[in-house]
Amino acid sequence: DEASRTKLIEQVDALDAAIVEIRTAIFAITSARYAQQPSLRHRVIDIVGEMSSLFTEAPTLRFTGAVDLMIPVELGDDIAAVVREGLSNVARHAAAHLVGVTVALSGGDVTVEIIDDGVGFDPAKIARASGTKNLALRAEAWRGGFALAAREPHGTRLTWWATIAEEEQ
Repeated sequence: DEASRTKLIEQVDALDAAIVEIRTAIFAITSARYAQQPSLRHRVIDIVGEMSSLFTEAPTLRFTGAVDLMIPVELGDDIAAVVREGLSNVARHAAAHLVGVTVALSGGDVTVEIIDDGVGFDPAKIARASGTKNLALRAEAWRGGFALAAREPHGTRLTWWATIAEEEQ
């Protein structure tokens, strides 16, 4: 009935307001070390948030490891660009319903993974795409790599990784 629908809409609005308050609190407790530049975590959250309207369901987002403490600002810039480019590619080409983004720090390596349940990709077209060449170049600059792989039963897995461990003296 209409009363139930109105009540449900009010509850959803209240949840949305609570999410905004939580995000505001998280921003407020960000370390002074990052006062000049938003943390990588916040930058990625913002990118996923602003791009979520391009998808039928908002992408899921997961972080593992101390990404805000261990990743240099310059590498953070590349990671943010990788997330934006990867999500743009999914939105333009995949016709995906479900999309997931993971930024993971393990040891001296950081990995960005974007998975979707879309139509997959044509390796011949990918080889010519400037966006994927850009992703590969960004990875190479950090002694890392970039790969696209098919997912079963359908979809694509973008994996981008970089090394942040200091080179041996």
